[in-house]
Amino acid sequence: MTSSTRRLKMPSGEDILANVLMPPQYENCLPEDDVWFAVIGNKSRTDKKPLAINFCVPITPYPNQRFLTDPEFEKDLATVKYLLMECVRPAPRGWVTSRKTLMRVYDALLIFVRTRVSMGINSNRDLTPEAKRLYISRLRKGGYFALIDYSERTDTIIAAFDSNRIRIPLNDRKEVAFDIIAPLFGVGNIAALPGEEVRRLKRYFTDRGVKFRDVSRKSGAPKISKNKLSIQRAIEIILPWLWLGKFRDNLIHDPIPFRPYVKQADIEREVKLWVNEKGATKELRPNQVVYLLSKSLQLLTDPLTPFLINVVATLEPTFELAAADRDFINSRLSALGLGVLSQEYKQRDQSFATVSLRTLALVFLPIAFACVYSMGTARRKDETDSQELGKVYTDEQGQLWLLTPIRKLKNHSVGKDAHTATIPISETVKLAVDIMEKLKRATGHPSNYLFDLLDPVTGTAVDIDFSKRVKSYAKWLNLPPSDDGSETELAAHQFRKFFAITYFYRYRFPSLPALSLHMLHLNLDVTRAYLASAARNSLQIRDEAKSTAKKHEKDHNDINRLEDFEEIGRGFVFDILLSATRGEIKLAGTAGLHLMRDLAKLTERLGDVVDVHDSVEADDALNSLLQQFASGKTFRPHPEGHGFCACDQTQSCLMAANCLRAKSIELGVDITTFNDVDHGYAEDLTCGTCVHHFILPDLWPYWDNEITRCEAALENARGEQYEVLAERLAGLRDYEASVVWQWAA
Repeated sequence: MTSSTRRLKMPSGEDILANVLMPPQYENCLPEDDVWFAVIGNKSRTDKKPLAINFCVPITPYPNQRFLTDPEFEKDLATVKYLLMECVRPAPRGWVTSRKTLMRVYDALLIFVRTRVSMGINSNRDLTPEAKRLYISRLRKGGYFALIDYSERTDTIIAAFDSNRIRIPLNDRKEVAFDIIAPLFGVGNIAALPGEEVRRLKRYFTDRGVKFRDVSRKSGAPKISKNKLSIQRAIEIILPWLWLGKFRDNLIHDPIPFRPYVKQADIEREVKLWVNEKGATKELRPNQVVYLLSKSLQLLTDPLTPFLINVVATLEPTFELAAADRDFINSRLSALGLGVLSQEYKQRDQSFATVSLRTLALVFLPIAFACVYSMGTARRKDETDSQELGKVYTDEQGQLWLLTPIRKLKNHSVGKDAHTATIPISETVKLAVDIMEKLKRATGHPSNYLFDLLDPVTGTAVDIDFSKRVKSYAKWLNLPPSDDGSETELAAHQFRKFFAITYFYRYRFPSLPALSLHMLHLNLDVTRAYLASAARNSLQIRDEAKSTAKKHEKDHNDINRLEDFEEIGRGFVFDILLSATRGEIKLAGTAGLHLMRDLAKLTERLGDVVDVHDSVEADDALNSLLQQFASGKTFRPHPEGHGFCACDQTQSCLMAANCLRAKSIELGVDITTFNDVDHGYAEDLTCGTCVHHFILPDLWPYWDNEITRCEAALENARGEQYEVLAERLAGLRDYEASVVWQWAA
């Protein structure tokens, strides 16, 4: 094995690298170095140091172990380094702008080299179309693990252990050192081996009484298997064939003799024909998301949270929780329906029937904050993770704003606020941020990132890995199962949809008290309007770029964020219509009456085209018809919770909207100049008498409360006030009569 500081001498590859300018992303690196350090992508909490790319990695297995830095692979090393240089250059020449993508490029190149060598092909110039077809065939039939015969390698290594040709490597604890065994297979990490081969090794060690620590896949290693090979991952594994063809004229030391693909779209079309995506994460249902957010808000606003923060401020290595403090914590956990506090400081019970003080205060409180933060800001997982201290402020009009990170966005700003955006937030988000800042200060961690926390008892940093911790958090909260009864895992990537789900579905679940309470302080329309405005600006920038350049930039995150929002909105429309069609809910209001009539006609059409006794065929046909019917429709909840608006943005619909008629009269502006409804001019009866208004039974308590309040106020009213209240009460009763009649129909 070579030293990580050795300089390579590449008779055929050094010329190609010597003539290539080293990209600035590789700081203080030379082409011949065995380790490169990359500074790429936006700065984040978890990526503070340069990314180390070590080229001294295994390529072939025992008994002929060779590394990429060994002389026989000097051509491959030069090819890999050249492609890593090219991929980080500015577009359109390069295509990598983040650490994660750069490591995936390197990983794909290593997979390619290892597979090619295992096929008995020593160089790229010896590749043939037949070799490419064999590569794709193996990937297609068995996934990543079928590219190389690892079973044969396991046989060889076990035989070597049995014959004492090699000794079982042990670590300082006298346990099997799997990090040393992995290179014997020709891979850099045990997670790159098929699970069955790892289990064979474990059985072998168990039979011989050799201790080992259970190994699990590290979070940074791609989860790749036959059943879970996603389209994106399959494309990544095939892409080296495209790169070799694309840069063939520059890789003169070892050129591929043919061009496997012309463009990436060719690979995408091919892969979509055969990839099995059964392993995709099951998305949370809206009721599960609302439950999760409600529980998170309850936890953050309970007296337990400030008490825990005060406890954290007193933690030290010899800390012991007082009996009275334990009793108080347990009393609050009981009130929240969240089990009891365990006796151990660290978490032992993985069922989370009991929760440790450390996990409760230093893990679950931050995850609860992350859920509420994502709900109120429409931020993604990595943006939430990199939020910094002291970024909330109030403008002259009293509106709260947050300076937040933005990711995957080609932001050309410079200075301390580069790669950030200032977004409007609610009192709820400010409350959550204040709590998180207090918790962070109580731990004493010196960094400026909110999620950098220190455990005062152990003196070590707390590992707040969203991908791992949110699953434990959901288990502790007893997240309800999916509609089919199966368990749904909360995944960190779902954070980006929390805002949209809350916006559309919040009034469908009024029995969840914490969420209903805090929605009174959360003007979601402000954030929705911000998303739409930001997306329009990004679309304009993108369209201008398209008009002046052949290859335009990727869609901005603002556009993607609005697309996420609209996708949830379409799902909400479909859910409402499906529930109404099945008779689970009835819609009232003028728009509701029209929708119910249209759905009745649609159901009649269904009976004409399918056998209604065939439940599968009927369900498929109903879903298809509803998808067509729902297409283009929008249902928006009013911020005050008294109904939904079905108005779209066509001029005929806007001209019929009561809120815009009122706005036109008050401002003296032509109604045709408005391009969207305005809830600021949409009082309850203004909406209730509008052709675009409909209401669900869940929202009736609002109207019932208003009638009760108006009747009580009318008893003591006099003069002009009496006349105003009497007129309002008459309007409310007329609305009640029409709604009750429609629900009774």
